[in-house]
Amino acid sequence: MTVSQAVSRNVLCMLNLAGEENANYEAKRVHLDNLYRMVQYCENSTDCRRSQQMAYFGEIFDRRHCGNMKKALCDNCSSKVRLVLPGS
Repeated sequence: MTVSQAVSRNVLCMLNLAGEENANYEAKRVHLDNLYRMVQYCENSTDCRRSQQMAYFGEIFDRRHCGNMKKALCDNCSSKVRLVLPGS
């Protein structure tokens, strides 16, 4: 199963949970919030993945340290083209 297929499967599962008639308002809100956060993470192609994951667990990670270990650079940091603004 690819990552895309897994995300699609999880999205459908979360939508089913959020749409359950027996679920209370708070449970539906939590399920939809989790769904939106997961989709946001998957679609984010600019922020450091490691930094995002650490923030989710309440930790702070300096994205400048992404890739300090050989071959451990996240996909977003490895694909970045450095943008240099005039005067910086």
